[in-house]
Amino acid sequence: MQQSLSIAKEIRVDEKTVRESFADQQRGINQKVRLKAGQCMAIVRVKAFHGERYAVLNPALGILTDWIESTGKKDLTRRLKALSESDSVKRVGVGFDLEVISCVKEAFPNATPFIDPLAVHASLETGIRRALAALREQMTPYERRKLARAVKVLGAAKERLGGPPGAAAEVLAQQPALEEAYGFQWTVMSMFNSPSGACRCSLRAAEAIDKAIDDLSVEAAHWHGDFLEQWKSWRQMILNALERGEGMGFVWGQTDERELGKLIEAQGRGQAMGAVRAKLLFPPSAPAFSISTPGISLQRMRAQLQARP
Repeated sequence: MQQSLSIAKEIRVDEKTVRESFADQQRGINQKVRLKAGQCMAIVRVKAFHGERYAVLNPALGILTDWIESTGKKDLTRRLKALSESDSVKRVGVGFDLEVISCVKEAFPNATPFIDPLAVHASLETGIRRALAALREQMTPYERRKLARAVKVLGAAKERLGGPPGAAAEVLAQQPALEEAYGFQWTVMSMFNSPSGACRCSLRAAEAIDKAIDDLSVEAAHWHGDFLEQWKSWRQMILNALERGEGMGFVWGQTDERELGKLIEAQGRGQAMGAVRAKLLFPPSAPAFSISTPGISLQRMRAQLQARP
């Protein structure tokens, strides 16, 4: 908005005329430029520019390849269909979102959709937060401070704690219900953590998760209720993430919805979203029509954000 106002004042025309001119230019780019998709792509719902958007990433390369200004099904389907060589897309990572799945199947009928571990981890984190909230209600202020320090260590852990006992291990020893909640999360996420994940048979992974669910106490099952329901409904799509192939990659481990929203927003606060998108996908140093795989790396976006005063 500020950009349109400043241009309108400089060239002495109505601001509406400037906005319409930008919109016409953006529509022309969308019609003429055909972006080349990778073998694996991911679609993540993020909050940026005072609303929800869709970020499209190439997780194998760690780059943001596009972002869509709204979360409407029509806009998402249209943008996905605009991708050239759509047959090259073999796998699409998504969250627990039926509308996105529907768009993906319509745009890429031959691709295999899978639940990115990012969404699985977020669901399990909901269970952890419920467990922590329940325990805090029963604790003294000192115990709560001790728990807060332990949670920082536990949140960064990807498996059961090993090595010499520390404060976090001590808290788990004193709170077996919390240890059970974290243990379930680590068991599920270990299916995706393993560097030899391609060798993990989805049948064996399913059996391991089923056993972990059966072993949950009533209390822990209540805390992780969201994931248990999702496991019933989305079981095969969760397991599809284990069928690794060429060009396969996850958003999980590279970024998350919160950081991704901040990185996108930091690229052009106060500017028109179409102009920000064009700057992200088509750097000024290269002609737009010469770029077959546009985008900006997550690493570069972080560097630009850190460099800001």
